[in-house]
Amino acid sequence: MTVFDTATTSIIKEIKFESDMQGMMHPITYLNKFVFWHENQLELYNVMEGNLVHKFKALPSEVVTVEQTPVVNIVACGLKNGAVVLVNLLYDEVLFTYSMKQGNIN
Repeated sequence: MTVFDTATTSIIKEIKFESDMQGMMHPITYLNKFVFWHENQLELYNVMEGNLVHKFKALPSEVVTVEQTPVVNIVACGLKNGAVVLVNLLYDEVLFTYSMKQGNIN
């Protein structure tokens, strides 16, 4: 991933990931930090420093999407098996898991 300065369009940082990331989101109040995901793994990176801050515990299924909740440090992860998992980023713990009887998260 390449981080640019939008004012000058100059490259600030190049980040190399261990595997191909499938998506990213910016948690509110997390300065210069983004959550990236691939398969069933979430990872928190500081994009200005270019380093991995935290690798979260694996989730029970492949992550399809991650969205910020109204609560700081809590994100909702839509999983391929149809579950929605609320994850506390600060403490690396699953708070709740909601499951759908039929279908996947699209």
